[in-house]
Amino acid sequence: TEVWREGIPARRGQRWITTRESLHLAAAAVGAWGVAFPANPEYDGVTHDDLVAKGSRWVLGKPGEAAPETHGEAGFGTALEGLVEAKKAVAQRVYGH
Repeated sequence: TEVWREGIPARRGQRWITTRESLHLAAAAVGAWGVAFPANPEYDGVTHDDLVAKGSRWVLGKPGEAAPETHGEAGFGTALEGLVEAKKAVAQRVYGH
């Protein structure tokens, strides 16, 4: 319930290790850096790969292996600006404001 009330406690400069793509997205979006371990490579692997393809600079680990020494870089870098603008354009077309 804490997350529902206060949001995901992600901040710039934090280091994250997660299996969940939603946490990878949220933490990277605010400038945290980390490693994502896809729990199910056939599903989670695709979604984590998609976040990396869209600019997340996190490292992808493999289940059952130790976290890579390098934990990736913070956030999405300059890629986030383009993603935000694209999302706003979709909202404008769908909702008209």
